[in-house]
Amino acid sequence: MDNKNTYPERIIPSETFGGPLAVHMKRYEFANKFCKDKIILDAACGVGYGSFYLSETAKEVIGVDISAEAITYAKDHYQKENTRFQVMDAGTLDFPERYFDLACSFETLEHLDHPLNFLAEVKRVLKEDGILIISTPQAKRTVIKPENPYHKVEFSKNDFNDALGKYFTKVEIFGQRRRQSAAHHWIQKIDIFHLRGLLSDPLRRKICHSVATRSWDEAGLEDFIISNEAVRRATELIGVCRK
Repeated sequence: MDNKNTYPERIIPSETFGGPLAVHMKRYEFANKFCKDKIILDAACGVGYGSFYLSETAKEVIGVDISAEAITYAKDHYQKENTRFQVMDAGTLDFPERYFDLACSFETLEHLDHPLNFLAEVKRVLKEDGILIISTPQAKRTVIKPENPYHKVEFSKNDFNDALGKYFTKVEIFGQRRRQSAAHHWIQKIDIFHLRGLLSDPLRRKICHSVATRSWDEAGLEDFIISNEAVRRATELIGVCRK
């Protein structure tokens, strides 16, 4: 199996449906409640759909990404009066100190050769009362060069918390997980060889429905939970960090 097909590098809403899109949009929904009338940095914004979503609440959103192709797409599809998109390396942010009220960066840290440099840069460009909301996949133990070919590192909860704590005085860790029945969770847990992936889509849906859970391809925002409870069950970790 081609790992780069198994792990898509970038989400494009017009080409992505169900769980793969909803799991990303859920994080922007979570961040949106912090954004009212604020100046927002969306670091590693991809094609800009999340920046566009936050701009409905924020005063201004600036999305940056190292990919010129992604930024071109963002400008073509998500540019509006209070959004800007720029090609920029997240590790060397070309903004003055204390410029942003809030920074979002979702599923970025694991892609970086020097993730701590990125955290230092984000802290620099945040105002004194600024907030960073950042997510990363959860690993049981921190792994260098994990299975995902686009990732350089995947963090355990404790190591993620420690990394954020080097730069921010107050860190709260949340977990994002799929909303599922106990029976569906049990089926996932025992399927260590991922045999469900070999099943046809209709059969997977039938199995999910039989245990009172919507299938991955049907999932929407309401099928994901972000909470500071039962974080060990989360697939992604979310840090809310204050200077």
